[in-house]
Amino acid sequence: MEAIKIAVCDDEKNIRSYICSLVRKQGVECEITEYATAEDYLLAGAEYDLLFLDVELKGSDSSMDGMEMAKRIRGMEDIKQPIIIFVTGYEKYVYDAFVKPKQVGEHPIPGAESVLLADVAVDQQPDFF
Repeated sequence: MEAIKIAVCDDEKNIRSYICSLVRKQGVECEITEYATAEDYLLAGAEYDLLFLDVELKGSDSSMDGMEMAKRIRGMEDIKQPIIIFVTGYEKYVYDAFVKPKQVGEHPIPGAESVLLADVAVDQQPDFF
């Protein structure tokens, strides 16, 4: 089986590191790339199976938050569409992130009140699930 390609896009280094550690603990073969801004992710032009995306993503000189970035990715019909898992410390954003959630889980993160993860519904289940 081919390694799962995962991107973690969050402006907070400690959150990116924590998410990466959670993923690695699953024991699944994967390649993880970290991004601090939407611009870094989009400029890289890489394709991923899974994207952990901060809803309130901030960056230097950036007006694009995670929700805008997700809309932009979904508008790119010529690329492989990743499953997007939204990450936020604000519960109010969880249900704004998608129309039909599959799962919503709450995972505490050291140094933050909480981070809510919401898996976006997909039409077809990927091979790695």
